[in-house]
Amino acid sequence: MNFKHIGQDNSKKEETTTNSEPSLTRRNFLRNSSTASVGAGLIVTSKTALGQEGPDKGTKVRCGIIGYGDEGKALRESSMFLKDLVCFPAVSDIWPRNLRAGVGQIAASKQGGGEDGSICNGYAEPEEMIKKEELDCVIVATPDFVHHKYSIMGMEAGLDVYSEKLMSNSVDFARQMVQSQQKTGKLLQIGHQRRSNPRYMHVKNEIIEKRKLLGWITHMTAQWNRSRGGSVPREIPQGKDALSDEILQKYGYNGGAKGMFEFRNWRMYKKFGGGIISDLGAHQIDIFNWLLDEYPVSIFAQGGTDYYTGEFLNDLLTSEVKEAMEKTKSKKRKAKLEAELKIVEQIKDGYEHADNVMAFFEYQTKRDKWGTKGGSGDTLKTRAYYQVLTTSSSQKFYEKFMGEDATMSISELTEYNQIYREAHADSWEELANGEKPVVEKNLSKEEIYHKFWEQPAPWRSIDKAKNDKWLSGKSLTDARVSKGLDPWEIPSHAQFEERPHTPHLRNFFETVRDGGSQDDLNCPAIEGFRTTVTCMKIHDALANGGKLEFKPEEFEV
Repeated sequence: MNFKHIGQDNSKKEETTTNSEPSLTRRNFLRNSSTASVGAGLIVTSKTALGQEGPDKGTKVRCGIIGYGDEGKALRESSMFLKDLVCFPAVSDIWPRNLRAGVGQIAASKQGGGEDGSICNGYAEPEEMIKKEELDCVIVATPDFVHHKYSIMGMEAGLDVYSEKLMSNSVDFARQMVQSQQKTGKLLQIGHQRRSNPRYMHVKNEIIEKRKLLGWITHMTAQWNRSRGGSVPREIPQGKDALSDEILQKYGYNGGAKGMFEFRNWRMYKKFGGGIISDLGAHQIDIFNWLLDEYPVSIFAQGGTDYYTGEFLNDLLTSEVKEAMEKTKSKKRKAKLEAELKIVEQIKDGYEHADNVMAFFEYQTKRDKWGTKGGSGDTLKTRAYYQVLTTSSSQKFYEKFMGEDATMSISELTEYNQIYREAHADSWEELANGEKPVVEKNLSKEEIYHKFWEQPAPWRSIDKAKNDKWLSGKSLTDARVSKGLDPWEIPSHAQFEERPHTPHLRNFFETVRDGGSQDDLNCPAIEGFRTTVTCMKIHDALANGGKLEFKPEEFEV
């Protein structure tokens, strides 16, 4: 049965053995800035012969996809911009419905192997695909709990690996991935794609590090608010799309209706995924670490499974079936619905992971990083707040960095693209000059306080007399309100007309093609591991109910 509000997509939308482990300090500036220029729109064609067979030998990186659910499909679609660089001659998924989609879509989009890109072989077993196909690398886009299994399998077979984030829902499994990378010397990139986004790279390299326009970043906030419509559970497939108990149990799930429900909604179960922190929060928490070049020293978190309880899920799954039964006049249809009702009635437990989380982090940075006169001592603090909701889409998702001299809002959504200068800060006029300015002037002529909407507020009027009746009128303004911020924008030359994942995939595939090392990747395994440590500690803090400390050794393998 097709549930009208169930089954919607979730948000759309490393090191060689001869290299020493990357330090905790920031990544190489020149490498990042050069990659940004490529990400801004230049697609470089292949130039080296890889270990391939077939008509496309030596012309493209040959990549297999393990897992063709939401993320596997998104990464394939993002690679449409990279057709001269990569092809997907094979795909693997344990669920026939996903596998049919993968083979068909890759062939139809001419992203497969062969002379015209129309060849794509499908495999139920990833191991069989790795053994039979002549591949250079694999994408691992499975549920979190087997990222380590297939990433290690690929590297031990001599393949480079791109693993989706979160690296794992287990810190120990993530550590094993890093150790395997170090042992095999193969590439292992983790899918924290903002690190390759030209806009984010410009912010890190130019605005924060080189120009220090924000000054001391004292506070950071980020959120990912997703509506109920995007968070309700996926349906339990019937008929040919239902996996047998044997298959479910072979791959670690329970049998029966519960097992199929867990398979479809794996993110919210502790054995299989890291919850909404892994699904949504991992991207933005990774940016906290990356932009500061530090890792948190403590965390406090609150949240819980307050909405998606067993009672709610059971009612949600059964109510539409019952409604359809009342409306149908077909005995055959009614019998089918009765069988379906018996299946969905078995779902009586709520999600295991929290459906809302609010986390508070404390970071420490060195004074000389900022050049500030504020605070005291050589070590300064930055406090961060992260929120993820599954019952409201208010203001969607973004990150905001608040410094003593300016505040910046940024997101993969283009409407969050602002940087606001405080009144006391030095002028930025000279920074707006040249072909590649550091910032561009916001065309808005009014002062900005805290405004996320794109259109003028509805109470504003072109009639000045009416407008002055609102709180913006001089006689009504609170004397405690600070002077409005000077509005600027992240420059247009840092924008790009590709999907958010595309620059990160380009970084990986070019490194594979060119025989590069972990140092050439924008999110090597060790960095993905440290973000996994940061994120998974949130679950510990939720269970503990108090403040937890991070130990420096937790971030090392």
